[in-house]
Amino acid sequence: MSDTSSLPPLVPYLRSTLPIRNRQHLKRLFKCCFIGSEAVSLIVSSGYAATRQQAIAIGECLRKLGYIR
Repeated sequence: MSDTSSLPPLVPYLRSTLPIRNRQHLKRLFKCCFIGSEAVSLIVSSGYAATRQQAIAIGECLRKLGYIR
């Protein structure tokens, strides 16, 4: 994704909508995290992306820009 102008409004939306909590997977605890597939679904349903592939690309861009780690 080369155009990052639409990212800032998306970040507060994701922060207010995604359930961020401690999660356990294979007996390992992950603190203050969200599930990526839920983020992808929210990005698509909110209209920021038309497809899940586009939403994944947006998520990767957010990660590279430091909005998600």
